[in-house]
Amino acid sequence: MEEDIEISEEDKNYIQDVLNWTFSGSRFYYRDTDEDFDVEKTYKVGQIIRAGFFIDTSLNAKKPNSRVRFIIGSSHAAEIYKTDMNSPLTKACELCVFHPNSYFKVMDIYKVKDQYQIFLFHIPMHGIPILENANFEFNFEGGENGVDYFVNRARASFDEKLKMPPDENLESLEWKDRTSAPVGTKSDGSLFGLEFEYPKTKQMNDLELGFRRLANDFDHINMPIKEQ
Repeated sequence: MEEDIEISEEDKNYIQDVLNWTFSGSRFYYRDTDEDFDVEKTYKVGQIIRAGFFIDTSLNAKKPNSRVRFIIGSSHAAEIYKTDMNSPLTKACELCVFHPNSYFKVMDIYKVKDQYQIFLFHIPMHGIPILENANFEFNFEGGENGVDYFVNRARASFDEKLKMPPDENLESLEWKDRTSAPVGTKSDGSLFGLEFEYPKTKQMNDLELGFRRLANDFDHINMPIKEQ
């Protein structure tokens, strides 16, 4: 007979903080690429990745003309389009950005004919010990499995949008150039390491701090950067 493991109140609160940061108020952000890389060798369902660079995404999405779509679930993206209305591209694409020390869990890899959708969920750094468990799952009140719920929503999004015309704003050369790199990969195609990296210049530090402010991303659960 297996012995029940007693969880302390502190651990329960920690787990709840991780779940709240990750899933409460989350929405989908989109980024498409035609880069030539092996999707199923680069990404594995259940793995944790770090962005490694600023990740431009859009709240707009219709049919992707590209081979791979990244769909990111998050409640902590910096919604730049709300503050920088002087840029036509920013406004038209509803630009939202994740800073380089953003962490994601690969939730699903979905293929329809010759197009892939890679579903990532934005997670807090201090939530990795919980969320990296391949068998991790949680239930909503009422018993519905939360992981299945979000994966099913992401797949339904792809199925629905494949029936739409492409969004012309996301087909511009400037936007495609900004979103061509697969999330979390270096120029040689390998993934960035998971170790937190402090910005190497004051300009990059200020930029990351600015995106964190817009994203309400100074919570202790995600190792906020100390302001200078």
